[in-house]
Amino acid sequence: MWRDICKVCGEGNSEKWFDKQCVWKVGIWNKVKFCNDKWLGEAPLRQKFPRLFSISKDKDKVIEQIGRWTYRGCEWNLEWRRERFEWKREQQEQLMREIDIMQLKS
Repeated sequence: MWRDICKVCGEGNSEKWFDKQCVWKVGIWNKVKFCNDKWLGEAPLRQKFPRLFSISKDKDKVIEQIGRWTYRGCEWNLEWRRERFEWKREQQEQLMREIDIMQLKS
């Protein structure tokens, strides 16, 4: 049954119309991949920030592994393979502005 459902939803072809229409509910932040899933806006963060994604150590981590909720709000711990050049720091600041609006709740 699931195989048929997946076929109808476009799995296995480039269209993947179902995936394009779905957005993760971030309430399941222990399952949503920070870089790879579409959870903040119209595209995954890896597509919005490809240069940062290329040096990220967090490529396959879920949101729960990168962000945590504290009494001060959400704290993000992004890890990089190497030091960022100035223009990549600017991209990181832009990324942080986007994800800072997110509130993770346990």
